Amino acid sequence: MFIGVKRSDIFKIFSEMVKTYGPLFRAFSGFIPLINVTKPEHLEQIMSSSIHVHKGMMYEALKEWLGDGLLISNGVKWHQRRKMITPTFHFKILEHFMPVFVKKSKLLIDYLEKESNGNGFDICPYITHCTLDIICETAMGISLNAVSDRNSSYIQATNNKHYFNSTRELFIIRQASILQQTPLYPFLKEGKSFYENVKVLHNFTNKVISERKEYLKEHPIKIEEDDETFTKKRLSFLDLLLTSTEKLTDSDIRAEVDTFMFAGHDTTTTGICWTLFLLGLNQDYQQKAYEEIQDVLGDKNTPETISDLNELKYLECCIKESLRIYPSVPLISRVLTEDITLDAFKIPKGTNCNLDIYHTHRNPEIYPEPEKYDPDRFQPENSKNRHPYAYIPFSAGPRNCIGQKFAMYEEKTLLASILKAYEVIPVDTRESINIIPQIVLKTENPFKIALRKRTK
Repeated sequence: MFIGVKRSDIFKIFSEMVKTYGPLFRAFSGFIPLINVTKPEHLEQIMSSSIHVHKGMMYEALKEWLGDGLLISNGVKWHQRRKMITPTFHFKILEHFMPVFVKKSKLLIDYLEKESNGNGFDICPYITHCTLDIICETAMGISLNAVSDRNSSYIQATNNKHYFNSTRELFIIRQASILQQTPLYPFLKEGKSFYENVKVLHNFTNKVISERKEYLKEHPIKIEEDDETFTKKRLSFLDLLLTSTEKLTDSDIRAEVDTFMFAGHDTTTTGICWTLFLLGLNQDYQQKAYEEIQDVLGDKNTPETISDLNELKYLECCIKESLRIYPSVPLISRVLTEDITLDAFKIPKGTNCNLDIYHTHRNPEIYPEPEKYDPDRFQPENSKNRHPYAYIPFSAGPRNCIGQKFAMYEEKTLLASILKAYEVIPVDTRESINIIPQIVLKTENPFKIALRKRTK
């Protein structure tokens, strides 16, 4: 169905397939059978299981880039690593991250001032640099200064067309090509580019790890026997890996760092940008969010505490509705490790399952007028009876996103800061943008918004 189809039309065709054959249908990717799942009850049966936790075939091509880290690993290795890393997202750790969120938000607002002239521009690079700064400083313990230093090696590797962006592109192209899924891939033009890009990214993360190791030699972390649990909860992500009693090789550590560097900024950037885009198109909801921000923050330019963030309840509804319409990760994949029955259909062991988040969120029986942006859907009284697997932007079950609380706090901090300082004005429309398949939900061409400085 996709042979000869322009890439810009792939998502449209897939959406028509879901409308025609959903909520459950089978198909073949080459010679590989798969099912596409959008019904919340079916999703719950698979995603809540402690058995069906193996990632699907689509992740295999990511291993050369992200290694066998938390995102991709399976079985005992995944379970042990998940248990080890979970404490780094403890509530007390997130409190320690607030000063970084605040500092980077203020820096972002300063850099956006030159764009606050009412003219359309692509805000995504600004948000990308800011979220990169935040994940590096909070989770890795290093200052990248990406917002102010556009020439740093990692920024070059993530935003230069020859590196990270094309790495994501090459991943998708590889997924769509039978030839590129063969041993010939390293010898093809795309394969050579992919491995060159991966080398640049791995060199950077190796440098991060090496520098942090040297720092810990000079500033060792002391863990007292009677204080072990509490101290571990206060360790940053990378420090926990480097001081772990579990035997982690350098490649193990690099895999986790690569995974969190990517997942810790790209998905958050996507969520923030889509929210700004939708609030620009829906001025009434933007005004309501702004009034709440004014009430909560008063004279402050940005939220400064977790308590501030918890008070921004309507802003959270706005973010959740944005993630419903444009989930950062539109689809995830699992392989069944046992036979299951979904309604009357027996699905055999070994089947790849597309867990289709994007179209689950557009079920008109659950969300009337599903294309309409309406943050009130997430007011407590409107969402209390909704099926728990009808809204899964951070996945769900044992393999849910380990950093979802971190992401929500970060998004609320940055969005509140931007909306406090600037009015978001629409430039593009939803009809003028075209979604394309990527690891995260992107558009064919960057969409534009405009900013106007608020008068106090």
